[in-house]
Amino acid sequence: MYMVAGRVSVAHGGGTDDAEPGTLWTPPRNWPSEWNVHQTIRKLYVIDQRPGATAKSAHLRIAHTATLGEPTRRPVVMAGDLHESSATLCAHSQLECRVWECTPGAFPFRRDGYDEVFCVLSGHATLHVGATERAGQAFDLRTGSVILAPARTTGRGVVHETIRRSIRSWITEPT
Repeated sequence: MYMVAGRVSVAHGGGTDDAEPGTLWTPPRNWPSEWNVHQTIRKLYVIDQRPGATAKSAHLRIAHTATLGEPTRRPVVMAGDLHESSATLCAHSQLECRVWECTPGAFPFRRDGYDEVFCVLSGHATLHVGATERAGQAFDLRTGSVILAPARTTGRGVVHETIRRSIRSWITEPT
């Protein structure tokens, strides 16, 4: 879940977690907990309905300003000097939840074997889906934008202003 608005305290066997705007959180499926809603909440969430064991709870407050890993140069670049960094909140059973940040420039992308849904936490970018700008759609991504990029999606990302996204991705097919 990514908390967009409101505030809630969630009591569970391991203590109490508070979620407020900017909190990125992964509670397990069928988790015994009690929610105390302090302000009406609005959240973005992905429900993992795959069979098998669930991940442990993970919680990152203020994901839009959290410290990420050391920035590294993006390996394939079309324009600019792109550097990216990320922090993984959880990875379990081919499902990953992380925060990713990238500096301005352009890069090709393709989703080989996995679906991805993300929410823009800050910054500005354009996502061109398809082989060329005219072949597909262009999405203007700004704070609050949410997009699903299914497996086999290809295109080009153009980062106008350093962008930070919360990402959930999951393996959908063999690569």
